[in-house]
Amino acid sequence: MTLVGQTINGYEFVEGIATGGFSEVYRVRRLQDDVQVAIKRIDASKIEDGSFEERFKIEAQVVADLDNPNILPVYGHWNDEHGMFMIMQWMSNGSLRRRIDAGGVRDIPKLVKWVHQIGSALQTTHNAGLIHRDVKPDNIMFGENDNAYLADFGLAKDTNRDEPITQMGWKLGSQAYSSPEQISNDGEVTPQSDIFAFGVTIFETLTSTHPFIDGSADNIKWMIKALREPMPLVQFIHPEIPAQVDDILQKATQKDPADRYQSVAEMVADFVKLAPNNITDLQLEENVVKPTPDTTKATPKKGILGRFFGRS
Repeated sequence: MTLVGQTINGYEFVEGIATGGFSEVYRVRRLQDDVQVAIKRIDASKIEDGSFEERFKIEAQVVADLDNPNILPVYGHWNDEHGMFMIMQWMSNGSLRRRIDAGGVRDIPKLVKWVHQIGSALQTTHNAGLIHRDVKPDNIMFGENDNAYLADFGLAKDTNRDEPITQMGWKLGSQAYSSPEQISNDGEVTPQSDIFAFGVTIFETLTSTHPFIDGSADNIKWMIKALREPMPLVQFIHPEIPAQVDDILQKATQKDPADRYQSVAEMVADFVKLAPNNITDLQLEENVVKPTPDTTKATPKKGILGRFFGRS
């Protein structure tokens, strides 16, 4: 049931932005100060796991505790008869998915800026013992000044707890960015799994095509390609893109996690070399990427094939 047109807990639900099996995201007006925010609503009636509510609260708190200006801010949450609600900063310029659908982005300085910002957010996430596990264009959002934000920690794994923060099941969009170790159910999910997904996302940003999915509905076919075939070269599609981009993406998406970048910061440092004058404050200390300040930020009040074939 859509909430558009309703007013709940002091928020007017103006427009539906995205929907999934368990959740919807809305553009919402906060009545007390007429400020726009985004609200993710989970329909509790669709969740059979009785502990989901507690994990939802943990997700909101974990994200609020991550200190990085390029992680989409969470302002609060509440539960009522309508479901579970998470209040987030409104992103006026939409998602990276929208830009890919419009033809992709091949402006290298602009791409370096976004890679730097999302890389910063991912490094902060990894430093906190979290693995995002859902890095994809749909979860990269843009604010008013075209700054990039990492969103949606609903599938994150907290290595300190040795369990996912929330368990909403793998979505096809998430599967398409999964690393070989996730697909084959062979090996642990690590920060290198996020690095693989980040590499696939950058390839798609540049080419507006997925490196392994050819448009068919055969999920097993593309999974086998992701397991066995190397990342295609961007230069085969867009010869004007520097060869160094392909070097970075090939390393980020190696089949063996040990052959990939060992930190996001290392990957970002190579990317910044493509447009060094675009990022003036990059510092690498203990594998942490120093984030770019964002003046638009509001003040905050098991493997897939295993699941297919019955292995847990």
